Amino acid sequence: MGDSSSPPSPDNAGLRRINLPITHTGLLFQGPLVSVYYHRQPPFVSRNQSHIQTKVVVAFDLAAGAIRRFVGDTWQSERISGRGIYLFPPNLVHELQWECESDLVEIYYEEKFFFELPSDNVAGVFSREKLSEAANDPVVWDFALAICLWCTDQAPPGSVVTDIGALIGKRLVLHHNEPRTTRKGPRLTTDQRRRLDEFIHANVGKKISVPQMARTVAMSISHFVVLCRNTTGRTPKDYLRECRLWKAHAMVRTGNYRRHEVAHACGFYDASHLNREFKKFFKHPPAPLAN
Repeated sequence: MGDSSSPPSPDNAGLRRINLPITHTGLLFQGPLVSVYYHRQPPFVSRNQSHIQTKVVVAFDLAAGAIRRFVGDTWQSERISGRGIYLFPPNLVHELQWECESDLVEIYYEEKFFFELPSDNVAGVFSREKLSEAANDPVVWDFALAICLWCTDQAPPGSVVTDIGALIGKRLVLHHNEPRTTRKGPRLTTDQRRRLDEFIHANVGKKISVPQMARTVAMSISHFVVLCRNTTGRTPKDYLRECRLWKAHAMVRTGNYRRHEVAHACGFYDASHLNREFKKFFKHPPAPLAN
């Protein structure tokens, strides 16, 4: 994805209506205004994509890669590191590079979806700052995790998934419309959040303390605790626990690891500790993904 490449002309930009450009096995739920596509993304590079719909990509903790958007007459690059929400306006030429296997939820919104909400043509005009705030909204993540877990463990009714996709869109619009003065408290910057996530992912099998996490983002422990809660909706210890559990979830699903190996790789004391925490968070014991 070098900067020397140029976007396709409007005549061959590849605009397409759902049927979605599905390149990997996954679960697709289509509604009249919202369609949701869950899949396990392998390492992959997709070039010169564009869509008639507004596209939202929800990447989870283990995701890594890069995004490039062609805005105006230049390519704008953005790093993917851990969980994030990425928006692509209609007809925007973009490229995605995925460096490792990760869960993705892609939501496609028809233009009419936004016209029916109390906002002025929200599709495609989210600022990066606004979208960053939405990406830290625990409610958005609860909805996205519900889709991911349902699709991982059992296929839910399609109408339920598309309804949740619609709720995520409405929540994003809420953040778009929210006046700056109503935001509550300071938060981690995008760069600080990236450094924190990279530190956790690189050391997920080791003992990690709150002081270590605070040093990673160059701030005092007390200040970090406040900003972490404002940013993630969770205490540093709870956020770390969730990162460990999502790593364990990905390993367990493959069926290639013994339970004690997963526990050791993800920072749990032993298999029983992993089982207990896993069941508490995911509401079921760890088990490989059924064929």
